[in-house]
Amino acid sequence: MADIDIELKIKVAKACHLFWDKHLTTGNDGGDVSLRDPATGLIYICPSATSSQVIPNWGAVSPTDIVVTDIEGNVVEANTYVKPTVECKLHYEIYKARPEINAIVHSHAVYSTIFAAAGMNIPPCIVEAAFLGGEVVCAGYGKIGSQLLADNVVKALGPKKKAALMMNHGAVAIGKTFREAFTASDYLEKLAKVAFMCKSMGAEPICVDVNDLKDETLI
Repeated sequence: MADIDIELKIKVAKACHLFWDKHLTTGNDGGDVSLRDPATGLIYICPSATSSQVIPNWGAVSPTDIVVTDIEGNVVEANTYVKPTVECKLHYEIYKARPEINAIVHSHAVYSTIFAAAGMNIPPCIVEAAFLGGEVVCAGYGKIGSQLLADNVVKALGPKKKAALMMNHGAVAIGKTFREAFTASDYLEKLAKVAFMCKSMGAEPICVDVNDLKDETLI
C-alpha cells in the first residue's frame, strides 16, 4: 500500500468542515476540496456520494471518508469502500497543469455562481483581485465530471491565476496550501459580490491596475 499520511486525511476532513461553515457548498456533495502531498504526489480528495456513502453535507465528513489517489485517479488504499468525487478529473488536470499548486477549493458560493450562470468574467474592481491574478475568467461550459470541463477550467486559470469560474456551475480557487486556496475563495466571493452590487446600482465596476498591487500583502 502507498505511503498514506493519516494527518493529511485529518487536514482534508477539517477543510471539508470549513468549506461547509463558510457556505461554499449548498449541501450534499456540492463542490469539493483536495490536497496534494508534495512529498509523495498523492492526492487526498473528497469522496463521491453513493447509496452506501450518504453525504448530508461536507460538515459531516470524517477522515476515514477522504479518498487517497494518484494523479491518474487510481485509488491507492487497499479495500477502500469509497470513490473520489465526481469532479476528481478537474482536480487532477489542475494539478498537472500547475505543479506549484497543492490545494484546490471547488465552490458553489452564491455571488461567484451568479457570474458563472451569466457566463461573465468578474472584473478586477477591488484590491483583492491582485491576489487572484486580476480578472476572473468564466470557463466555457462542460458537463459535470467531464474532460471538457476540466480542460476549460485549466485554460481559464492559465499559468498564474488563482481562481476561475465554471459556467452554469460554480468556481475554483487554488493555492500552494489550503490557507492560500481558501483565501482565494474568500476574495473571489467578495469580488463577485462587489461587482454584482455595482452592476445592480447601474454602475459599471471600475477596474484597478493589479500590476500596482502586491498579492502577498493580502494574505
